[in-house]
Amino acid sequence: MELGSLIFLLLLLACPLLMFFMMRGHHGGAHHASHHAGDEQSLEELVEERARLDAEIARREGGEAGAPSSEAA
Repeated sequence: MELGSLIFLLLLLACPLLMFFMMRGHHGGAHHASHHAGDEQSLEELVEERARLDAEIARREGGEAGAPSSEAA
């Protein structure tokens, strides 16, 4: 096997291995708990966000799709 082919093969195998080790930290321990700490929105906050999004969808479907939104994102 030529040196160029061997280097290419090693690089090809390195990508999935590196991805495996990088993603491994996202699935356990304290990091997992801290990662999802921001996901705990109250039901009231979610209802308000959905109402805001429903209003924006209705506004855009009503023929004002090209107009910029007056609310800050």
